[in-house]
Amino acid sequence: MTVWDILARHGPELLNGLQVTLALCLICWSTSFLVGGLIGFAGARSPTAIGIPLRAVSALLAGVPPIVFLFWLYYPAQAVFNIVVDPFITAATAISIMGAFLVADAVRGIIADFPNQFVIAARVCGFSEREILTRITLPIAFRSFLPSALLIVVTLFQMTLFSSFISVNEIFRTAQQINSIEYRPIEVFTALAVFCMGVTLPLYGLAQFFRLRYTRDLSDR
Repeated sequence: MTVWDILARHGPELLNGLQVTLALCLICWSTSFLVGGLIGFAGARSPTAIGIPLRAVSALLAGVPPIVFLFWLYYPAQAVFNIVVDPFITAATAISIMGAFLVADAVRGIIADFPNQFVIAARVCGFSEREILTRITLPIAFRSFLPSALLIVVTLFQMTLFSSFISVNEIFRTAQQINSIEYRPIEVFTALAVFCMGVTLPLYGLAQFFRLRYTRDLSDR
């Protein structure tokens, strides 16, 4: 049995798992970038009141493996509050929290390190604060953030695979179920690896392109 035989025989199951994975990714990506962007911007504007706690929480989360944080939300946290939450919602919450702080830390660093000479030059030229923000600060900051954003997208996609351990029927759990039926681990997980590389490699390539193209040292320009 080849990889193509696995795909032909279990195509519907893999498509269902892929749909769950994509739904989980879309929720985590949108929540992480929206909430994390707002927190990171606030942290850069208020480095003491918000920036310091932000760095502290980011450091704590960085020291906890994603699967441990996921299991903590799924078992101990729900037992403490005496609630039962759907595994999909639990996974989306855990991954979104970790993703939000990844985004917030990146946004805060980019804004905090923004070359101040651009702002000074714009003020000398008579730009208003709104024009400086919309025409100078945000475009340059966005170009600097884009490579990191793509890498965060890849990281969050990879984190979704951990949700299989709390019974979310995403594509990794689907592959495990197929392997339990066919017992062809080489073919099944090779197909899964090819799928994952098909998603991540283009994003890695774009990240490297944008990093070389846009994230240069602008401090002396």
